[in-house]
Amino acid sequence: MSATGTRGTFARQGRADEKGGEKHLTIDIISYTDEQFALLTEEQILEIEEAQLRKNRLVEQLEEDKRREKYRLLEAGVFRSPVWEEVCGALEASCQQEVDNIRDGLLFYLRFASRPESGEPPPYDVDYSLTFEERFAVVKAYYDGAYADASGRFQAFRADETAKNYLGELYAGLYELYAAQASPD
Repeated sequence: MSATGTRGTFARQGRADEKGGEKHLTIDIISYTDEQFALLTEEQILEIEEAQLRKNRLVEQLEEDKRREKYRLLEAGVFRSPVWEEVCGALEASCQQEVDNIRDGLLFYLRFASRPESGEPPPYDVDYSLTFEERFAVVKAYYDGAYADASGRFQAFRADETAKNYLGELYAGLYELYAAQASPD
């Protein structure tokens, strides 16, 4: 199994596509780094895959619904009117709401099913009652204040195992920020 980038791509053994090759699933329902995916249990990865498949089915259904509505409006002779944009907007909003619900449920599951941290306690206060944005602010304030050198800040943050679970999806953004600051090209 492999996961790459903030959009994970999984290739699972034992699952093949119709042509006999490995089946790849691009994970775009959440944004996790490779390090965060590596910390997940098999059960958590299966939960992510299931959520991604549900999202993919919703998107496919959206496209089918839009196609069906387009032909219905063409038959009625009102396709080029504002009705098409309204229909598309309503269908897309409904689909997005369902995808958001799936994503929120997945993030809630991952938040409480994460492995306990191991090793040394982090140098900042870990308070799981804070929102993810508040946690992000705490961790960022610590690293920005503790490390004047961008390279040292990035190395320390990258080694912080607690932050991977504590920040959830926001870890990827802070990781990318510190990586960019450490190697400005």
